[in-house]
Amino acid sequence: VLSIRMAEPYLDGADTVFPGYISNDIYGRTYGFEASADWAVTPRWRLAASYGLLYADFREAGGTNYPLCLERYNGGAPRSQFQVRSYLDLPGSCELDIALYSYGRLVGRNVPGYTRLDGRLGWHIQDGTDVSIQIVNALNSRHVEFGSFYGETISLLGRGFSVSIARHF
Repeated sequence: VLSIRMAEPYLDGADTVFPGYISNDIYGRTYGFEASADWAVTPRWRLAASYGLLYADFREAGGTNYPLCLERYNGGAPRSQFQVRSYLDLPGSCELDIALYSYGRLVGRNVPGYTRLDGRLGWHIQDGTDVSIQIVNALNSRHVEFGSFYGETISLLGRGFSVSIARHF
């Protein structure tokens, strides 16, 4: 958190100087790890997975008082994230992709953890032309994606369907 502190103005020759100091009043560290793996189960089916773990420890510098900011910084990112994705080539130039995502809660933004399931069925009609049908957030009609630092704004992700046609040149 940056703060600006004004000091006593003083004269420098014919000029009046209004000194200001900018400081970072919170310090901290983060640590964690990420792991991912890909596995070709068969020539037509591939699985991918990843996991991430994050610890954040932010503290106030001496003489400051920013408890809300500390709570937001320490809880502003999910402690853990996990995802599994499946990519399957079907007969008839079709593809089936399914992805499962799980995110831990955002304590500092009052957002609960959630699990999301997305899917896609695609068809290669001919060279360079693809048609696909997607569903996003199939498990829930909606969930909170993230909130603001001060709680006045939230972002909801609803279930969504889409159809796309793409022509590649």
